[in-house]
Amino acid sequence: MNRRALLSVGGSGLAASLSGCLSSLPFGGGPPEVREASGPAPARLQPAVPSLHADSTRATLVVGDEGDRDEQVWVWNETGEKRTVSIEIGGSAGAEPWFRERYDLAAGANLAIDLREKRDYAIRVSVGDRTKTVEYPESRFDCNATATDVVIRDGKFEVASIQTTEGCGGGLW
Repeated sequence: MNRRALLSVGGSGLAASLSGCLSSLPFGGGPPEVREASGPAPARLQPAVPSLHADSTRATLVVGDEGDRDEQVWVWNETGEKRTVSIEIGGSAGAEPWFRERYDLAAGANLAIDLREKRDYAIRVSVGDRTKTVEYPESRFDCNATATDVVIRDGKFEVASIQTTEGCGGGLW
């Protein structure tokens, strides 16, 4: 076998073995971008906690770029005084978060998180020494519009969700 033939066989074998390895690397599937949006808060679905009103939104975090999906998590400060709230967003409760930020929320203020990329999320809300993690599975994106409220109260968190079931089954097929 001449040198050129050896290289062509070795090269194609190497390329084939590398293609299997490279296909398992996360080149295009990294975490979505999280950015603070300017302007008014996103249109609010029916709140899970009806007594809350989105008229004092401190910030809107937009997660991903895949359009408007009507999947929202709202964090509310209902303690009666200003609180520093830490927000962490990751892919699961045990995973390292890809986004971390602190926000000062006045009494009665909220923070909107607009999830636009279909995937699993874990959103950790911390105030002082208290922490609450809300898991938001990818399956919620299939056919529903969902709103989850994380309400910070004196000494506890309250979490409630509401979702539509429009477009979920019941079709002609």
